[in-house]
Amino acid sequence: MLTFLTLCLLAIVVLPFMGIALIGALVGGLVWIVMFPIRLLFRILFGVVGVGLGLLFVPFILAFVAVAVVVALVVAAIAALAPLLPLAAVGLIGWAIYKAVTRRPAPAI
Repeated sequence: MLTFLTLCLLAIVVLPFMGIALIGALVGGLVWIVMFPIRLLFRILFGVVGVGLGLLFVPFILAFVAVAVVVALVVAAIAALAPLLPLAAVGLIGWAIYKAVTRRPAPAI
């Protein structure tokens, strides 16, 4: 008997929510059906406009990407040569010392 009463109370609590959910689903479906032609029209319209704009801007985007790739390659080359900077500094210091110590030959006139 207690199980029956529990199920009855559960039904009293759950059935209104199920009714509201069913009404909400029906209203939502109705709104979806009514709005479908409008959504379809906008999807087709903006699809055509999007394709047109895409074809218009593709050359600019490709040029930007090409410049970005070239810049990235230059930066990568500089980054690859960066560990050699101390050796270049030592070489320049050695060259400066060599230039300071050696004499220039007298010009022949």
